[in-house]
Amino acid sequence: MTKHQEAARVVQATRMGYYGDARRRPGDVFCLDRPEDFTPKWMKKIDPSTPLRTTGPQEALDRDHDDRSPLGRVRRVSDPDDDDGVGRVTTDDEDPFT
Repeated sequence: MTKHQEAARVVQATRMGYYGDARRRPGDVFCLDRPEDFTPKWMKKIDPSTPLRTTGPQEALDRDHDDRSPLGRVRRVSDPDDDDGVGRVTTDDEDPFT
């Protein structure tokens, strides 16, 4: 735990919000500079030993796409052995080339 984490409150974003000139997305873990900055509207207090986490823009786009896609996390890939090039549907946990 850093000195900054010890002196500040560690919180997790529950909804989209802005703090410290940065967009905070759901699941992001960050430190508040002052305890009075806490707002229960989009933050929750968590264990100070929790590692800090920031969702990057590409990760946010991927997550949003997966949430909106009718297939969810299913991806369409092509098998290298297929001559027809149609591909097959796999899940993220499955190796598409076995």
